[in-house]
Amino acid sequence: MKIFKIMLPVIALLAVGTGCANKHYVNNNGVNNISDARKSEIEKLIKGCKGIGYVDLGGAQGAYCRDLGNAYAEGRGVKQDYFEAEIYYEKACDLNNPLGCYNLGTFYYHGQTGEKSIRKAISYFEKTCKLNNWFGCRDLGIIYADGLGVRQDKSKAKEYFGKMCDMGLQDGCDNYRKLNEQGY
Repeated sequence: MKIFKIMLPVIALLAVGTGCANKHYVNNNGVNNISDARKSEIEKLIKGCKGIGYVDLGGAQGAYCRDLGNAYAEGRGVKQDYFEAEIYYEKACDLNNPLGCYNLGTFYYHGQTGEKSIRKAISYFEKTCKLNNWFGCRDLGIIYADGLGVRQDKSKAKEYFGKMCDMGLQDGCDNYRKLNEQGY
C-alpha cells in the first residue's frame, strides 16, 4: 500500500534566505559576493541561534537554528554543507523546533551526511509528531504502512495517520479510513 513518498527536508516551507557565520559568504550561484542586506540577515540568524540579544518567546531560538540548517542544506548565503546543516538541525531539535527535528530525520532516512539510519530517522520523526507537526506523523505512517526499513505494521501506521487526521489533514484521515476498512 504505497501511500506517500518520504520527503526531503521541506525547505520550501521554512524560512527563505538564510546563512551562517565563520564561513565565506556566497550567493546561490556560488559567487563570493553577497549583498550587505544578506550578510546582515545571516548575522541576525547567527545571533538568534546563539540566543544573543533577545529574549526567546515561543521558540524563536530553535527557528533561527533551523533556518541556519536550511541555509547550509540549500547553499543559501553559504556554501552547501550537509554536515553543517545537521549541526544546526540538531540544535533546533534540542530546542524543540519540530521542523528542525523533521529535517534531521530526513537526513538520517536518506543518508545525506553519510549515515543512513532508519532507527534514528524514526526517532526524530516521532519527536516531530509529538511536537504536533504532521510531517513526522505522515512519514511514520508511511514507513510503517509500507515497511520501509522496518517490519510492516499497518496498525501502527493507522495510529500515526490518525494523529495526522486529528491535526486536520485530510490525507491523514483518508489513509486512516483505508487502513480501518482493511481491518487494521
